[in-house]
Amino acid sequence: MFSACTGPNRDQCATGQKCVTVEGSKECIGENPAPEPGPEPKPEPKPEPQPEPKPEPKPEPKPEPQPEPECKDVAPNCRHLIYLCNDTLYAPLMTLLCAQTCGKCGEG
Repeated sequence: MFSACTGPNRDQCATGQKCVTVEGSKECIGENPAPEPGPEPKPEPKPEPQPEPKPEPKPEPKPEPQPEPECKDVAPNCRHLIYLCNDTLYAPLMTLLCAQTCGKCGEG
């Protein structure tokens, strides 16, 4: 494995080697001897691929509430004329002029 050092003083080796004393004799060894092979390193486990997060579904927009037709009293004296709301003669006129007071909102 080793070769003997050469030269007049037995201190010379081939290029890339150096002369060392091993058990009393001078031997040539490489400058950087190869390390003894060890066990094969275990490959690092690959991380399992994570599923891509799914975007949350957007809620369907709720329809905007439609404003109810404005229901109000047109005449200024509806509170005083409430007794005419159910009168057969005045009911149509009271529904037109005093819809809120007569409780006729939302009726066609």
